[in-house]
Amino acid sequence: MRLDARALARYRYPAGALAFMQEICPVEGGKPFDPVPWEIEATRAIYEGEVRPRVALIGLPRGFGKTEWLARVAWYELICRGEGTEVFACAGDRDQARLIAERMARIRRASRLLASCTQAYRDAIEVPATGAVFRVLSADVPTSFGLAPHAVLFDELHVQPNRELWDAMYSSLVKRPEAVLIACTTAGHDLNSICYEIYERAIGGSEPRWYCLWLEGDQQRPPWIREEDIEEARRTLPGPVFQRLHENKWVSAVGSVWTREQVMACRDANLQPQAVGKRGIPYFMGVDLGLTHDRAAAVIVHKDFEAGRIVTDAIHVWEGSQQYPVQIAAVENHIEWALRAFPNLTVSVDPWQLQATVQRLRMHRVRAVKFTNDFVARLSANLHHLVAGGLLRFFPHALLEDELLTVQARQTPYGWRIDHAANRHDDVVISLGMAALECAAARRPGRIWTRDDLERIYGEHWREVLGL
Repeated sequence: MRLDARALARYRYPAGALAFMQEICPVEGGKPFDPVPWEIEATRAIYEGEVRPRVALIGLPRGFGKTEWLARVAWYELICRGEGTEVFACAGDRDQARLIAERMARIRRASRLLASCTQAYRDAIEVPATGAVFRVLSADVPTSFGLAPHAVLFDELHVQPNRELWDAMYSSLVKRPEAVLIACTTAGHDLNSICYEIYERAIGGSEPRWYCLWLEGDQQRPPWIREEDIEEARRTLPGPVFQRLHENKWVSAVGSVWTREQVMACRDANLQPQAVGKRGIPYFMGVDLGLTHDRAAAVIVHKDFEAGRIVTDAIHVWEGSQQYPVQIAAVENHIEWALRAFPNLTVSVDPWQLQATVQRLRMHRVRAVKFTNDFVARLSANLHHLVAGGLLRFFPHALLEDELLTVQARQTPYGWRIDHAANRHDDVVISLGMAALECAAARRPGRIWTRDDLERIYGEHWREVLGL
């Protein structure tokens, strides 16, 4: 079979979209595509209605297959729309926009028909016989004005940093009477964003040529999403984050990270601060430095391998002000004391103002950590898992308890992070998170053999065994 005019008659534009996706766009391995209910509903509403929508907004929880479906829509537009068709995939940045192109590439590899009639490039796919072309755009391109697309596909509209790309592409629809703009997204957290503006307009039904499918909670949940995985996410994610990602609900950008019950379950009145560590136990220290407006804090932890928990051993806090800032020398002295008092100690340091300290002590397992978005996201997720799961134990400490109860889950376009509220602090929590992140990866140390052990096993020959 070849995708010539005769073969394409079965998939005539626009009514043949669903049949084309099922028969010409296989999944990996060459198996036919079996659409789930939301894909069938959306495809028919966009392509088979008596009055086709000009704009379509599809809102779905994470994992529903939004990008895969957009890739199939892109293939249908590219192959069946006609000569000179221009299809654009848009997203918040180029990497996100390329996800549609990557999904299209997977479909192309699974379909000899599509591979035989198209030419693929890094950010484009072309149909030489018709001149149709698919291209990737993102919000970080200089300008998108001047384009005349037949189809515009927005992936994850909620991560758009501003409204410029949307305005450029939406305003271009007037150049083509049959042009269509389809946006798929999960709910966001910014009620001043272009995504929320479009959501309100689409869900309200005020635009007669706009279509909206917005699913929340378990509505039309696809079969590959397991209930046990959703329940695990419910337990381990902050409430607002879970609601946004897995229930597709608009929530505030900030919300509480832990409940009082979760925090108090980790507080152990029987524990006391430790002045020295025990030999053979790996210890981990996190140091977050603030000189004037913030506190500086240092927290030491170790892993209780038998109980599967992380235990807090020591907390030291310096309070600075404009008049009396924290002295860097005091923090350095504390790090040096900790290296002596806690054998096998690894120190993670915020390098701001402490780069010289890191260089001087780098031979003593003192390392700088860069507070990138990825690092803070991993720190936040790990600490949330420990507290929410009851896998952290700390001795009574008023500042730590206050911070754990008041820090917020601040949502960003690419995840969430722990942050402090206005006029509050998170320095002790961040130091704890730095230490806990390293400690979480610690392996159980080997046993340390004493002279008594060797004498019990080898008797008077223990010296010979050691070659002494």
